[in-house]
Amino acid sequence: MADGGRQPAGPAVDNTKATLLINREDALVLDVRGPPSLPTATSPRADNIPLAQLEVAPRQAARQVKPVIVVCNSGQNLAPKAGALLRAQGFANVHTLAGGYQAWLSGGMPVEKK
Repeated sequence: MADGGRQPAGPAVDNTKATLLINREDALVLDVRGPPSLPTATSPRADNIPLAQLEVAPRQAARQVKPVIVVCNSGQNLAPKAGALLRAQGFANVHTLAGGYQAWLSGGMPVEKK
């Protein structure tokens, strides 16, 4: 691969690594779920921007230094697409949450009602 073997969406992280990135590096958590699975709750400090809006949002290709953790329901569909899109826009430190929001919930991690 041209990027040194890295996934186009960035590496997947588990709940523990995500928590460390949030607490130690002030990672931005980006929940890309939208209709029909609009979130009523998500991980704390998460911003909800559905993938469809992320794809059309004008963004500067500024290099984002702070980690970004992209979350969808299962970690298999929307998050990898959003992660690849962010990396293509110049965000270098992008991760996807392995297992998505469902893994976050089943791991007993804190949630925030929206």
